[in-house]
Amino acid sequence: MKTARFLRAFAVVAFCSGTVRASGGYANPLYRYGIGSNVLGVGGAVVSLAYDPASILVNPAGAAFAGRGRFAASHSALAFDRTINFVGFSRQIDPQAGFSVSWVNSGVSDLIGYDLSGNSTGPLDNNSNTVAATFASKFGPIAAGVSAKWHRMSLNRQQSAGWSFNVGALARPLPGFSIGVSARDLLGTTVWTTETDAGQLRSEDTFPVTLSGGVSYAVARLGTTLAADFEHVGSEGDYLHLGTSVVVNQYLRVRAGYRWIGIAESCRKAAFTGGIGLSTAFGDNRVHFDYSVLNEALGAAHSLGMAFEL
Repeated sequence: MKTARFLRAFAVVAFCSGTVRASGGYANPLYRYGIGSNVLGVGGAVVSLAYDPASILVNPAGAAFAGRGRFAASHSALAFDRTINFVGFSRQIDPQAGFSVSWVNSGVSDLIGYDLSGNSTGPLDNNSNTVAATFASKFGPIAAGVSAKWHRMSLNRQQSAGWSFNVGALARPLPGFSIGVSARDLLGTTVWTTETDAGQLRSEDTFPVTLSGGVSYAVARLGTTLAADFEHVGSEGDYLHLGTSVVVNQYLRVRAGYRWIGIAESCRKAAFTGGIGLSTAFGDNRVHFDYSVLNEALGAAHSLGMAFEL
């Protein structure tokens, strides 16, 4: 009964996020869960830790710290058959600048639609695709970056396409200490087109802006990193992200996180996350495998990821 499960999920998401159109829609709304297994594992607290393709989607300034190059991919399975797929690549161009490109796909497929009379209208899919290109550069102790994102969303006979932009800054003023800020989905608009028997209908939406700030501290002798982010999402509300990552040895890393959603009082939810990362040498390169789990409001979400570090 995928249709019934999806409608229940949609009702909860719509209620806890306000009216669906109240903020003008969302650029790939499942972004709210975090992209990438490593990001999900630390509760999404990566504004000050951005350096790889997934975390650069949160703070584009991280591309300036991308290193020799990293290819990353992940698949996340959420409750009610929703999925998030991610592929990205990041690399420093020189010691002062770097770039990243990525693609995110999310949604649910094989739903059964019904008209107002209860008659089946056949299968339908709901999916979103986002392609992002990022450039960042260092200016003394501070790095700044910008991302351009193209969005394509569809639901049955409704289609939309539009652009939005991310900007961010990242500073490492002291050994082990980092500060990051970002603004996501600036100038975000999308134009919806709906095919009807009377012709094509068009409408325009704007995306709510997400403002984030975070700090982190790495205790080198303990192999432990602690991070905290605060996030404000348009008229939706506020989020608190806390995370930690512990390097057990050269092969194993353990992650844990906490996410608090302060929207409507009836929807406030504390979500805990956790995960592990395994890595091994592959010639002169390194391969990473990650698993993370999140106890979101609608049920457990699981994410598997892989990264190839050049």
